[in-house]
Amino acid sequence: MESTVRAAAFWNDGKLTPRAGPWTRLIRDSGAANITFEDHSELASFDCPEWSHVSGPDSTEFTKRLVPHLKTALTK
Repeated sequence: MESTVRAAAFWNDGKLTPRAGPWTRLIRDSGAANITFEDHSELASFDCPEWSHVSGPDSTEFTKRLVPHLKTALTK
């Protein structure tokens, strides 16, 4: 799972780990579920004060928005 824009700016800026690169091949070849804020705009508006973790106050709302996507991914 890849979350929020600040994480993307750090990890997925198109240089370090382009979406069409190794990560996409790993997901495709492994058959693993992939949930990213790029595909689900309702997950993109959260602040990540440490670049990779949603803030404590946002964690409940983020989880509420994430769970439907997890359910879908796990039932495929």
